[in-house]
Amino acid sequence: MVRPFLIEEYRPQFHFTPEKNWMNDPNGLVYHDEIYHIFYQYNPNGTKWGYISWGHAISTDTSHYPTAHTTSNGQVIREG
Repeated sequence: MVRPFLIEEYRPQFHFTPEKNWMNDPNGLVYHDEIYHIFYQYNPNGTKWGYISWGHAISTDTSHYPTAHTTSNGQVIREG
C-alpha cells in the first residue's frame, strides 16, 4: 500500500523526506546492527524554519523509512 503523501507531485520518491513539515541538514547517517539511521533538523510545527528539533528515521533497506520525530523538552535545538 502506498502512503498518500508519497503520491504528491513534487515530493522526491527516492530520497528521504518526513511525511509533513520542514526538514534540513540530514546528518548522522549511520548503519548499525543492520539498521540505517538518518538524523536531521526538523520543525514538527510547520513548513518553515523555527521550533527546531531533531528528527530520526530508521530503515532496514534504505527505501522505506518509518519515522519518529523527537524534541528536547520543547527547547529549540541548534547545531553548533
